[in-house]
Amino acid sequence: MSSDLPLHLAIRPLTLEDVDKVLELEAIGFPPSERCSLKSANYRLSACPELSSGLFIREFKSKYNTKDQKDDDHDDDDKNKSSIDDDYLPEPRTTIVHERLIGQIIGTKIYGDFVTNGSMEVPELNENGTPVNEEETRKGHIESSNTIGIHSVVVHPEYQKKNLATLLLHDYIQKLSNQQVGEKIAIIAKENLLPFYNRIGFITKGLSDCKHGGETWYDLHCALAPEDELDA
Repeated sequence: MSSDLPLHLAIRPLTLEDVDKVLELEAIGFPPSERCSLKSANYRLSACPELSSGLFIREFKSKYNTKDQKDDDHDDDDKNKSSIDDDYLPEPRTTIVHERLIGQIIGTKIYGDFVTNGSMEVPELNENGTPVNEEETRKGHIESSNTIGIHSVVVHPEYQKKNLATLLLHDYIQKLSNQQVGEKIAIIAKENLLPFYNRIGFITKGLSDCKHGGETWYDLHCALAPEDELDA
């Protein structure tokens, strides 16, 4: 990994509060025909935020504005000090003041084994919150499915060629494996990106039936297995 990476990188699930940042990154990383819409982003981050992952650069400020304030805080702590040696206790000295989203993965559980045009759509629901017909039950997030479909992988151009996409995907695969939320991850990719995904552990399954954005895609799978099973 490049040594000129920014400081304070952090990975966490995305939430609805991040939707503007998500759409901004989509607009930078994809042509208009392939970008996630506001409707789709809101749906995915509401239905299954745990299947998303954001790579952020965090900015911090000191917890203590002045030396006197720090000393005053310690005086208050001393009044309630326990018998535990303070040298072994973590002491937060900073607080997050800003996060810049520079990479993201967004997924849902999908119907079937492969990403389809339908799996990328938002299902039409009735007033009870259930799909209006049988066709709509195959769209969007299917909680009972064992296949996680990735719909977006993007890293801001300023931070590409630093192995950050690899870092983000490895973290995503490991977390989903350990959480045992499914059996495999499915993704579609253009031909030029197949070697990249193959190096990470995805297996190419052939040409995809999905015609997202009017492009030609390939199906790939990555099996999910907890670390203890891999070590067995």
